[in-house]
Amino acid sequence: MNHLPLTTSADPGRTVAWRNNEPCSLSRLLMDARTLAGQLPDRSCLINLCENRYRFLVGLIAGILKGQKIVLPPGRANEDLKRLQQRYESIYCLTDTDTRQADIEIHRYVDPVCSDPLEQAIPEVPSAKPLFELFTSGSTGKATPHQKSWGTLWEGARLTGERLGLDNLTQAAVLATVPPQHMFGLEASILLPLRWGLSVSSEQPLFAADIAASLEKLPTPRILVTTPFHLRNCVEEGIKLPQTAFILSATSTLSPTLAAQAEKLFDTQALEIYGSTETGAIATRRPALESDWSLLPGITLNQESKAWRVTAAHLRKSILLSDRLKKTSEHQFILLGRDSDMVKIAGKRASLEDLNLRLQSLDGVEDGIFFLPDQRSASVPRLTAFVVSNSLDEQEITQALREQLDPAFLPRPLFKVDRLPRNATGKIPQSALVTLFKQCGAKQ
Repeated sequence: MNHLPLTTSADPGRTVAWRNNEPCSLSRLLMDARTLAGQLPDRSCLINLCENRYRFLVGLIAGILKGQKIVLPPGRANEDLKRLQQRYESIYCLTDTDTRQADIEIHRYVDPVCSDPLEQAIPEVPSAKPLFELFTSGSTGKATPHQKSWGTLWEGARLTGERLGLDNLTQAAVLATVPPQHMFGLEASILLPLRWGLSVSSEQPLFAADIAASLEKLPTPRILVTTPFHLRNCVEEGIKLPQTAFILSATSTLSPTLAAQAEKLFDTQALEIYGSTETGAIATRRPALESDWSLLPGITLNQESKAWRVTAAHLRKSILLSDRLKKTSEHQFILLGRDSDMVKIAGKRASLEDLNLRLQSLDGVEDGIFFLPDQRSASVPRLTAFVVSNSLDEQEITQALREQLDPAFLPRPLFKVDRLPRNATGKIPQSALVTLFKQCGAKQ
């Protein structure tokens, strides 16, 4: 079986992570991983729920050294873990918190006693063996699992890094607001640093002031890995972020307006990745300047009926996209939404994502989302909207929407809520919207 290195940089003294404002060397990382590997239970699968990104990285490497499959669940709820127990008999959970997770076997991460790190050999990882299991977010329905090999992730990181110019930023420090258990978080804050010799912060700040403070702790050049949700909060609060080489966004569409605002306010470039759990990253763009997505080298799109199929040498098989798109050239395309995202009311069609962007762009709206309830008995379906706003009431929000939307797509009803049930990646699982709709309806 062919093997690939765990990281391209073999310099034992190279800084690979920042924890408690202190640099952590490659030798320290590998020494901690080998120590943990000797402590882990003899099971076939490891659920890595470590919240501290350095501990997550140590746990990931330890699992690889132990020959265990790394399972990255869509959430931490007991139901998610129970489903994994049913899927795998020999499974346990690695965590760095005291929270009890269902009835699953727990191994609590304990920071090893510090000692002078010894130079460690770089592990070689089987390239074709499925080592990871990741899940879709569940924002369009039920979360589904997908197997990933080290070779697929490694080549994806190479292609993405080349596009982002990381060969000129090999000393960059990465701060991510997204968890490493998500595909984007895994690729951008774990795989890119390992593949391109970057370092990564152990922190995962969520609020604008905390993001600025965490960036300030890192040396230049810096890269901020985030989502449109977190970026919008930074822009709206007007906090000046420390200088970054660029901002990298994914998980939902970064609007051109928000991207331009971020670039002007933070004096940097806001770049966006397009991909999925199934495919990994396959295209990039700079939305403040361009609407077209540019495919990564070696990735092709082929039309199949009304859908598009992604093919690449590093993907085990071609993958059918759930998004609708239009090719504008051999290597570029624009997104038109996804079939499950389209709603048809009174003979008119609209994209929920476009409606959400319009809602979220209204002055005075801090957050918001449209939702189409299950209305099988209704002759004409009606959209609902959930909105977070401290300055506008329901009537004022509806009036502002009336100036932008066809009357068929005005939400009936519109609910004001204190917050939306977003997960750590800024997405809202469909099941959470169903629950929120029932709760708001019961209060009427």
